[in-house]
Amino acid sequence: MDEARLGTILFLIHCTLQTAQMYLIKAIFEQNEGISVWQVTFARSIFSILFILTVLNVNIKKEVYDSLNKDNMGILAFRSMQGCVTIMMSYYVINYFNVAVVGIGSSM
Repeated sequence: MDEARLGTILFLIHCTLQTAQMYLIKAIFEQNEGISVWQVTFARSIFSILFILTVLNVNIKKEVYDSLNKDNMGILAFRSMQGCVTIMMSYYVINYFNVAVVGIGSSM
């Protein structure tokens, strides 16, 4: 399979999973009035960590640390913080707007 086709397939899978995640988060907020964004984010991070440990359990040091170019540490730290802030903002916004509006805004 050529790279363009694989990239397209992976992008479509990403979009599908991202949409499913937004609807799931919206349902969680609607069914649990007292739940905070921090609780949802914490649960998401736990699942992410478990998934990463499951997939990379053999080569985790090599994949996560050894292969990292030390000159790009600042850029990586900035991008990581930007991602955290973006996730928090999208979870806050999902409380107040329709999922479609949040999805369109996130895509811009």
